[in-house]
Amino acid sequence: MRHKAIKLLFSLVALLTIVGGCSPSEKSKESEQSEEVVVEQPVESSVESEESLEIVESEEPMYLSIETMRQLLEESFDGLFEVEYDTVNHSFNLMAREKQLVDEITLTMSGLMSFDAWNEMAEGMRQMSLTVSEATGEETLMIMVLNPFDRGKSLLTVVNGAVLYNVADEMGGN
Repeated sequence: MRHKAIKLLFSLVALLTIVGGCSPSEKSKESEQSEEVVVEQPVESSVESEESLEIVESEEPMYLSIETMRQLLEESFDGLFEVEYDTVNHSFNLMAREKQLVDEITLTMSGLMSFDAWNEMAEGMRQMSLTVSEATGEETLMIMVLNPFDRGKSLLTVVNGAVLYNVADEMGGN
């Protein structure tokens, strides 16, 4: 499970980087290149077309919607986590779905298993939160891994690359 979860987290970060990871300067370079292609295309009436052709450069980056991001996260976790968006907390809530993942979380939180896999997952979630914030333009959007037995409690909360809460800190796992 450990390797599958880590692989999925890094795959998600890579996917989100590809989808929304271009910096505004990279995006404007790409748009300039595509605009040049449009200008170079033959036009039947060149006088009218050149006068009506207006190149508009937008400084505003394009962001993914919350629902699109939720769907990307759900697909990327491939059954490990169910992903819900909580409008009250402005967070993506992750609930462990896979029995093996629930068992490993339980064993880790009860002290019967090392925190190594948990800490690797926490670091992956921290990095992913940066990517999610950049892709959505929402710097206060949290990602919460919820307790599989009490969905009202978070085991891990990250936002924009910062860990706000990690249950491992309370249990001596860090």
